[in-house]
Amino acid sequence: MGFLDKMKTSVSGVSAQQRYASNIRKINAQIQSNEKEIERLTMQVGIQCVKLHLEELGTEYENLFAVIRQYQSENRAAEEEIRRLREQQEEEEFARQQAQEAREAARQQAQAEKEAARMKAQAEMEVREAVRQRELEYARQNELKRQREMQAQMNTDFKICPGCGGRNDLDSMFCVHCGNSLSKEPEMMQSETQSRMQYVDQEQPEEKKENQTISEQSFMNQQQDI
Repeated sequence: MGFLDKMKTSVSGVSAQQRYASNIRKINAQIQSNEKEIERLTMQVGIQCVKLHLEELGTEYENLFAVIRQYQSENRAAEEEIRRLREQQEEEEFARQQAQEAREAARQQAQAEKEAARMKAQAEMEVREAVRQRELEYARQNELKRQREMQAQMNTDFKICPGCGGRNDLDSMFCVHCGNSLSKEPEMMQSETQSRMQYVDQEQPEEKKENQTISEQSFMNQQQDI
């Protein structure tokens, strides 16, 4: 019985310690929560106090207010520096964009001028070629005109024999090539020319026959020699 009593007493002691420890933890948690809330409220009270009495002089918080005012002044200066830097950044970015746009515009202008110069050169070349072609055509026409004039001059500077077509001086009475009279009327010349051509045509078969006979005789002589 004594042993069991001791065991009960020991278990009861452990249970009591755990209960006390649990209660203490709960109370500490409550205290920490309250402390945080107090800190938060104190901060709000402090903020409100600073807002209401920051510019007042001769208060018990004068030194703290002076430090706060100093920090606020430094923050305003820092914010002004940030604003200035941002404006400078925007200006530099704007200037950079303007420079880029100017370079692009200059590039496009140079390209347009180059294309215009190319088109102008091509147009000038086409004009020069057209002028050259016109000059060549003009020279060709002049050459044809000159040749026609020369031909006309030749026809007027010489007498053409109706018999053989040879050229003779204007004061010639007979053709120096065939002896034909150059003083006959054109109709008579033409009739005489036709008669001569008919006579030549009639003589040609006999000449051919005679030449054929001579060729046959030569062939027979060659065979006898063999």
